[in-house]
Amino acid sequence: MRSAALPALFCSVVMCAALVEAAPASAEKPGFPFEPQLEVLVPWEPTLVTSDGQQHLLYELQLRNFGQVPLVLEALRVVVADDLAAPLASFDAESLPSLFNRSGTRQDNPKPPTQIDASVSTVLFLQVSFAADAAVPPHVRHELQTTDGTVVTYAIDTRHDRLQVLGPPLIGSGWQAETGFSNNNGHRRGGLVLGGRSVISRRYAYDWIRVEEGAMSRGDDKVTTSYFGYGEPVVAVADATVVAVIDGVPDNIPKQAPVVPITLDTVGGNVVVLDIGHGQYAHYMHLQPGSIAVKQGERVRRGQQLARVGNTGDSHLPHMHFELTTSPEMLQGQGLPYVLDAFDVLSSDGSVSRRSHELPTQKALVQFGN
Repeated sequence: MRSAALPALFCSVVMCAALVEAAPASAEKPGFPFEPQLEVLVPWEPTLVTSDGQQHLLYELQLRNFGQVPLVLEALRVVVADDLAAPLASFDAESLPSLFNRSGTRQDNPKPPTQIDASVSTVLFLQVSFAADAAVPPHVRHELQTTDGTVVTYAIDTRHDRLQVLGPPLIGSGWQAETGFSNNNGHRRGGLVLGGRSVISRRYAYDWIRVEEGAMSRGDDKVTTSYFGYGEPVVAVADATVVAVIDGVPDNIPKQAPVVPITLDTVGGNVVVLDIGHGQYAHYMHLQPGSIAVKQGERVRRGQQLARVGNTGDSHLPHMHFELTTSPEMLQGQGLPYVLDAFDVLSSDGSVSRRSHELPTQKALVQFGN
């Protein structure tokens, strides 16, 4: 037999909710459900990486509103995990909108991106930067201020993956990082749902295009051989094992639609994938047909020629796409950071600056050693 004096924790959820509604309002603790029903997930925890002389964390927050009414995100703080009073970065109502990509809603939705309707998901793309000599904590948390209250998240790592030091994927000078390290380009925000889970294999992907005096080609820009990068050697970034090779996809006509239908099998065109160890895979895409000089299962040495730059697959002009991921399967792994052991950055005034253990920034003009 149950006594009327039993505490409320023995009641059902419905009864508890009713008791909370009936109880006097408290200024100290909110009632059921106790905090905003905003789920915050980090699909892949970041690894601190250096670019342009600074340290960076590049990652996403997946937000889903499990409440019954819209929420508006008003502010976000990234804080030291064991000291919420120690902010590492802050984003306010003015800076937040540029960090959002919507999912589950039309991109032309007139509502502000910071408004998350009931049962809707969205993605927040973060880049948190630090000085080169800053002591970055091993774990961080997030404090999200909404119109319905504040959410403080679980802690995440800042050094989640092994950061590998790689050699260059190409040889020589004049290589422009058409898409490179950045928080706002099509690769960085090119998330897909494959196999029932969301992935961004291209989180740190590079499109390398060769330029001379600011131009990519000389002569007819509808001819592949007019491009300075076409046919240039592509080399292994590390001692590795070849785990996948795709060849036989024909070159596209530059600036025209691809000559083959684009599927998961053809999107990369001709491809070489290397297992570089520690569960990490280097993907080289859009390679010249017939130029692949290695086969599946072969061991290769750093600097060994693998193929040549082409214009195959989902490519509109000759270039080489490079990315490092957690999977040997095309686009199905999470994109991983790495650093190049050394490269030179060529400035518009002709000066050259040596970089070591960094990633080139987007649009950087780079010279690789032989």
